[in-house]
Amino acid sequence: MYKERDLNALTDLHNAIWVYDVQKYRIHWANVQALDFWESESLDELCQRDFRENMSDAVYALLEGDLDNFRDGAVYKQWWTMFPRGIRKEAYCCFSGIELADGRAAMMVQSLVTKDLLETELSVHSAATVASLWNLDGGLMSANPMFTDLYGKELDRFEALFSSAAQAKELLAAVREEGHIERELFLPTPNGGRWHNVQLRINRNSRKPLFAVRQNDITERKQTEIYHRHLAIMDPLTGLLNRYGVMKRLESLAEDQQEFSLFFLDLDNFKTINDFYGHEKGDRLLKALADRLQYRFDGAMAIARLGGDEFLLIHPDVQLADVERLGDQVLQAVREPFDITGLGMFTVTASIGAARYPQDGGAVDAILRHADAAMYQAKGHGKSRIEYFSRSMTDAIHQRQVMRSTIAKAFESRALSLQLTPLAALDGNLSSAYVGELIWHSDKLGDLSPDTFYPIAEENGMMIQLYLHQFELAREQLATWRAKGRQSQLMLKVSLRQLQNDSFVSSALQQLDEAPELAPRILLELVDANDLVDIDCAVEVMQRFSQRGVQFALGGFCSGGTPLTLLYQLPLTHIKLDKQIVDDLDKGGLPIALSLLNIASQLNLKTMAEGVSDADQEQTLKKLGCQMFYGKHIKQCMTV
Repeated sequence: MYKERDLNALTDLHNAIWVYDVQKYRIHWANVQALDFWESESLDELCQRDFRENMSDAVYALLEGDLDNFRDGAVYKQWWTMFPRGIRKEAYCCFSGIELADGRAAMMVQSLVTKDLLETELSVHSAATVASLWNLDGGLMSANPMFTDLYGKELDRFEALFSSAAQAKELLAAVREEGHIERELFLPTPNGGRWHNVQLRINRNSRKPLFAVRQNDITERKQTEIYHRHLAIMDPLTGLLNRYGVMKRLESLAEDQQEFSLFFLDLDNFKTINDFYGHEKGDRLLKALADRLQYRFDGAMAIARLGGDEFLLIHPDVQLADVERLGDQVLQAVREPFDITGLGMFTVTASIGAARYPQDGGAVDAILRHADAAMYQAKGHGKSRIEYFSRSMTDAIHQRQVMRSTIAKAFESRALSLQLTPLAALDGNLSSAYVGELIWHSDKLGDLSPDTFYPIAEENGMMIQLYLHQFELAREQLATWRAKGRQSQLMLKVSLRQLQNDSFVSSALQQLDEAPELAPRILLELVDANDLVDIDCAVEVMQRFSQRGVQFALGGFCSGGTPLTLLYQLPLTHIKLDKQIVDDLDKGGLPIALSLLNIASQLNLKTMAEGVSDADQEQTLKKLGCQMFYGKHIKQCMTV
């Protein structure tokens, strides 16, 4: 605490500062700036002023209580209202203690900024201190003018300050027991409900104990805090809970031992929509989906957007039959067309994983992992479907975690290679063409197929790197064959979405330009054709490859809703029948396969079939006119 002998060091401060002797109701010392604040011509005149007349007992009780805190080193900052020569002034002040020469404690006040200055220079609204003094029966004894300005002269009972008599009773009991309490409370006022910082202090110096109340309006700060707390848990785009918010909700449900089912939604091929239509229209779709989920599933415990195109829906149903029924409803809610401004009628699908708490995991992180695993299972089984967690998926969870953490090193360690499967020609001999697939030779997981690790690469944003590495390995293989005098053709899979990526296209074309003699030996099988949204762009890019001699096959034809019009819109040389069509040859699918092969013949496109597993399928395809095929029935296989 300051000593009176230290006051000379404060004389030249730019802020008004003065020492108030609470017990004598007088200013004891002031600097020049304080004289201006108090509208005084001299220090002597200011020190002669008696503040007893204009100071209510309520304010005196507050200040007398503050002296005890000042002796313990307390410092306060708050708004205070004063009336120098009858002029109302509101200032944000710093209150601290000082020891006078006679050993008594006084209050040192430094005016940090005035309300007038703030409103002139910063347009900031301030609030003054409301002070009142009450007896222990709850009757009003005294109040300062700000109390009267706020409540009028009619309010004279302590409980009338609060939302309920019970709240007033609890506060009164607390201040009796502790002597001093401080709360942030939402109080009813004639101006509506307002947040106040409320301090209550027992004044035991009077003959009959009284308690003083100090109120400061903190509504603006409280609203800002509430707003930022809201932002911390809410997704600003959709108004749903965000990842942090839903985690808090899940933890709360788990603590309360409430059972629930959890649906993990991931939109299929949403990146294609963003890339073609732009993020603004993609955001409109996400908002429309969020609105639909909230409307359709108003009984949900929570609905959240985890980020990107991932959503969570938490529901109280946990009986398996109910969860399956609910899952079908979620799937259908996503599938129904959306009428989006700038997009028109638009249809999307989602892969959904479902898990139940606590049946499928006794902790929040476990149930999320298991729902996530089921969702990946849905994607692996063709997308636009729902899968329910089973214990057999735990190995897949571990496998994905290992792949996520090690896939980047696979490129550096040359752990990726091309596995070559020969294409059989129509006459039963091996053609000079091979299908090349990337295989990951993982030290921890063994050999992994593309279907296993491609989703992880896409999740990690590494698909361009993966396809370019495939190009590099293919070029090395073709060069090896060429050196041996073999002119074999090599078919590689590539996503149409990646084929429209400028970075991938420029790098792939550069590789082809470095070895132009190899380009005619490359056949690119286009996958994800049903996700194509910009045909003109695809045609332009494909023509750039075609000019170098690269050929194109439409892969998995007639699976996933690939339109027939692509057969003549794209510069194709081959089509490939999907494995599902081959499997259904003896189940009524024969007319469809024949029709497709006839269309290909009319368009002068070469044909091939995937997944031929036995001699009967081979003979049937030969009779239909299919020119090439591959699958388990062809035993010969080599790894480069």
